[in-house]
Amino acid sequence: EMLTRDQIIELYNMASESFRNRPQLKTFITELTRVVPDVGMTYANVELYDKDDKPVPLSEYVGKNKYVLLDFWGSEKSSFDEVPTLIKIYNKYKGKGFEIVGIPQDLDKKEWMESATTYRMNWPQLADTTTFAIDRYGIEKLPYTILIDQNGTIVAKDLSGTCLESKIDEIFDAK
Repeated sequence: EMLTRDQIIELYNMASESFRNRPQLKTFITELTRVVPDVGMTYANVELYDKDDKPVPLSEYVGKNKYVLLDFWGSEKSSFDEVPTLIKIYNKYKGKGFEIVGIPQDLDKKEWMESATTYRMNWPQLADTTTFAIDRYGIEKLPYTILIDQNGTIVAKDLSGTCLESKIDEIFDAK
């Protein structure tokens, strides 16, 4: 914790080859140097799971000539506080080249399916059962959104409420 990321990488590069080849160290350095997809970058095509536990790559939704909002959500109240805004945006733009993909995080399948029904989240829900997606995107809090354009480029992250609504309105009003 006393060293910066760059200092750790510098020390790693100065170490002997036998030290650098230790599996745990290789894993640590890979994670340390991992590039988290950010605004302006191409999305990461992670594998998620539908309600039937069938694997579904994110590419089933992204890059299909639509804007896609990834909505990472969980059991905390703040996730459900965002639902009215998401419903409003979804109903307004779903037929105009917009999709939401809900990605429940800390719930078992029965819980997230019940929550999606109770809160009328009528868009696709794909579970991140391995937590690979949340790790790959570097998400540290829920709820969290990632907006991806029709070409697969991330255009915004961590928008909520009126900021999210304004961004979506801006995109579709410009079309």
